[in-house]
Amino acid sequence: MGKIILTSQGLCTQMGDRLIHRAISDMGDRENKKILLVDIKKYRITEKLKDVCISMGFEKSNIFVTSEAEAEDFSDFFEYYYVTAGNTFEILKEIRIKKLSGLIKRSMLENNATYIGSSAGAMLARIDVRLALDFDRDTEDLDDYRALSLFNGTVIPHYSKADLRRYIKNTDSDVLAGYDKIYSVNDNEALIGEFEKNRNVDFQRFSITR
Repeated sequence: MGKIILTSQGLCTQMGDRLIHRAISDMGDRENKKILLVDIKKYRITEKLKDVCISMGFEKSNIFVTSEAEAEDFSDFFEYYYVTAGNTFEILKEIRIKKLSGLIKRSMLENNATYIGSSAGAMLARIDVRLALDFDRDTEDLDDYRALSLFNGTVIPHYSKADLRRYIKNTDSDVLAGYDKIYSVNDNEALIGEFEKNRNVDFQRFSITR
């Protein structure tokens, strides 16, 4: 099955780079593997993302970026998908415009692809992004908050376990009732799980000392 890797820090940060390097370190050679980077043009991080991917072992010709192509360019499977940090709702709109939701799930089911989500990208792996309204402004005025639905729970990035306990305590239980499990992932942590068709993912956690 495919893998799901969730972090708070993205590839453009030193900690995110270290966490993601470690998370994929045992996944074999990346020289002939393709990666799709989901980013937003105005963030101006595309070249930095490409450079980091090259340092991780990807060939330049196998690195593709959503902000540089149209939806029809993404019909083939990729072995890796990286969804950047940023505004959750802007990135969700980019995923929809480029018609990536079905492609990502099919790649994970049929080709054992790996999904890497950082901060907003981690929130987008869940059922929906309603809880993101507590942290991001819906700049796109979306009326549909469904996300990638890679697992039945939700994750709050940039939160420690203590932060998560406070958040749950201060949030209406009816709001949280739709999630099988609620995870936090701190800035020096990563969650790793195997993608399951029934979406009951059991995440394991590791951290890196700052």
